[in-house]
Amino acid sequence: MQTQLDQMKTPKERMGERLIYIPSGRSMKMASLGFDTVLADVLWVRAVLYFGEHFLTDQDYRWLYRILDATTTLDPQNIMAYRFGGTLLALGEDDVEKSMELLKKGIRNNPDKDWRLYFLLGYNYFYYLEDHASAAKYLEKASRMPGHPDYLPRLAARMYAKANQLDTAIEFLREMYGQYEDPSIKETIEKRIAVLVAKKYARSLKPVVEKYKEIHGKYPAEVNALIHAGLIKELYIYPDGRYVIDPDTGEVDWLSDSETQWP
Repeated sequence: MQTQLDQMKTPKERMGERLIYIPSGRSMKMASLGFDTVLADVLWVRAVLYFGEHFLTDQDYRWLYRILDATTTLDPQNIMAYRFGGTLLALGEDDVEKSMELLKKGIRNNPDKDWRLYFLLGYNYFYYLEDHASAAKYLEKASRMPGHPDYLPRLAARMYAKANQLDTAIEFLREMYGQYEDPSIKETIEKRIAVLVAKKYARSLKPVVEKYKEIHGKYPAEVNALIHAGLIKELYIYPDGRYVIDPDTGEVDWLSDSETQWP
């Protein structure tokens, strides 16, 4: 119906049409006289057209959140609307908060329906807010839902490691290991667990590195110097990687061969 109405307008009328006000979803729900999903579908189409028009012109999406918020109030199960807004609103960093509000609304209304809502929210926490602990929490939830990609458990564990929650990451991966039957996936998880165990041990060396600095006035260039200085007797040797020391902070980490830079 909306498409037919648009076709009846002249090009000038279509170009001159602008959204100047969108009532709240609650107000629209009262005015819909029971046709909530019909009105929600009309709004959903308008949201897609609105984004497309402004993407090609001024890239001003000031009404996009309001349209999608009303759409999902009228039809709380419109998963695509949450995903659409959760992705596109975050493209402009000023709208990240709105993106997260919409995704959290989607999760409240559909807690077990789509792993992507948790994934997008976790990504926002990681990329825009640099909150690795919150990112890990939502990525872990996504990785426990049907249909999730195989890489998600490893990604959630990596976020826990970034948040210095290595014990949580290791425990989580060990639990996920038991949920898979595919040998290649189990092997991949095993390797990630081994890396995290190595990282946990490496980071436990920080007090010893600080002691080395007290004695020598600088951080050691490599961890073997701790043995030569008599501060430790031996190092645990883990395969497929190496110890590194941050020259500015003295933080010790283990980098697997697949990791190329600090930290």
